[in-house]
Amino acid sequence: MALAVFAVGLIVFCAMWLVTASRNRDLLAKNEQLIDQVASLQTERDSAVSRNEDLRGDLDGASRQLARCDDALDAAEGTVQLMSEILDISGDAIDAASTWNASRLESLTRDVEQLKPSIDRSASDYRAAAGDCRAGT
Repeated sequence: MALAVFAVGLIVFCAMWLVTASRNRDLLAKNEQLIDQVASLQTERDSAVSRNEDLRGDLDGASRQLARCDDALDAAEGTVQLMSEILDISGDAIDAASTWNASRLESLTRDVEQLKPSIDRSASDYRAAAGDCRAGT
């Protein structure tokens, strides 16, 4: 009887050992799969870190370019403001010149009208003198 109990115990032990060994093989295979997945994830992570660094460099370059564009825009706005002021000054100068020219034209017109009788007399005198010269007197 003891031998039968021992044999049954040995059979149960062997069966449990076989089940445990089978589970261990399954766990080892699963562990190897997990190790491969971890290696793949590490490779993907390294690739993502590299892409992130590249994107950070691109972002830094874009930020510098944006700063240059902002500077250029500020300079252009300053130029536009300066040109606007120049146009205002030019308009004022044109208005002043137009006013002066109109005033001067009125003055010259008055001068010509005042000199016209004298010019007409001189022209008449020159015509008479020319007539005398032609007549030989």
